[in-house]
Amino acid sequence: MTSSMESGVESTRTLGDSSNTTEPSVPRVSQELMDVLSTLQQTFVVSDATRQDCPIMYANAWFFSMTGYSAKEVIGRNCRFLQEPDTDKAKLAKISEDVKTGKSHCGRLLNYKKDVTSFWNLLTITPIKDDSGKDAS
Repeated sequence: MTSSMESGVESTRTLGDSSNTTEPSVPRVSQELMDVLSTLQQTFVVSDATRQDCPIMYANAWFFSMTGYSAKEVIGRNCRFLQEPDTDKAKLAKISEDVKTGKSHCGRLLNYKKDVTSFWNLLTITPIKDDSGKDAS
């Protein structure tokens, strides 16, 4: 799954550190995929919907700059750390259902930066499929 937000900083590549033995291993993103992702001019993350809790596998520099979180705070986690109690529960339920059923989702969601400043996330979730139409891992 990919998730994107609006922003305006240069993009760089970031990999998760899978050497931490206290957390489940997060697969590394291939160099070819990182090269393609680093050219996109949007703030986004790539999460793996085939793994438990849809962990973030990749986040670009714009995401870190916009939210104030570091790679170590983001990679391997679900995006819900951007939510606070007043994030719309009905919208979250719709997003969850769309992810579970492999549907694309586009909408606006109130999220929060590390410093608890709110921002409106123009959220686009799109499943990444392989050549046979199955969710790619």
